[in-house]
Amino acid sequence: MHFIKDPQALLAKYNFFILDLWGVIHDGQHIYPNVLDSLNLLKSLNKQVVFLSNAQRRATKAKQVLDRLGIDETMYEAIVTSGEVAFQTLQNAQQKDKNKYYYIGPEKDRDLLVGLHYQEVASANEADMAIATGFEVDGKMSDVEQQISAALTAGLKLICVNPDKIVIRQDGFKQLCAGLIAAEYKKRGGEVEYFGKPYQHVYDYIFAIYPNINKAEMLVVGDSLETDVKGANNIGVAAAWTVSGSHMAELDIKFGQL
Repeated sequence: MHFIKDPQALLAKYNFFILDLWGVIHDGQHIYPNVLDSLNLLKSLNKQVVFLSNAQRRATKAKQVLDRLGIDETMYEAIVTSGEVAFQTLQNAQQKDKNKYYYIGPEKDRDLLVGLHYQEVASANEADMAIATGFEVDGKMSDVEQQISAALTAGLKLICVNPDKIVIRQDGFKQLCAGLIAAEYKKRGGEVEYFGKPYQHVYDYIFAIYPNINKAEMLVVGDSLETDVKGANNIGVAAAWTVSGSHMAELDIKFGQL
């Protein structure tokens, strides 16, 4: 690992950029400085850009956020979210007799499986699986303790639709993510299936869209060592780590300090 003093030097080596959203492009509310200029530069150089996010929602909802921030669809090739990959995978795995799920997550992401033949149930004892998308904005682990216990008692496999454990805004605000729920579930003996970085599903999704990608020309850019960098290592491509993101608290820095 080494510091990149001249980021533009990367442009000569790489032609396909996989960029994280939260922590690289925006913080859930505001776009980061110089993002538009950077995306326009990549476009002018005919570089391919794919956004790969652990967002627990469909790609269309992620696009709405980008549109609001002034990032139009001419600046990138595709948006791949963990929610989208989970949706497509569960769509292909639909079974009429095993379609009930117990939901653990915020109201805004409750619509993840709309359009599929799955049914949310109020009791874990009635469910065939549990689906965790995360927390309310100001949520904490104690908010979901009762649901975790209920799902464990019912012996449900937990589908984690966002492996991130925490994300941090530019102002330092920390928001908990579904990865924390999954970690607690596994710690207590539960079975977990993950959708999102660093797990293979999301990369297979990209490779299916771009089957002729040369991995030597790919660069993953993200703010998390545990998801972005590890995921890049898992598939054998280069990674650039941005420190002004999920590791700010550990590094004891503020946004833009480095």
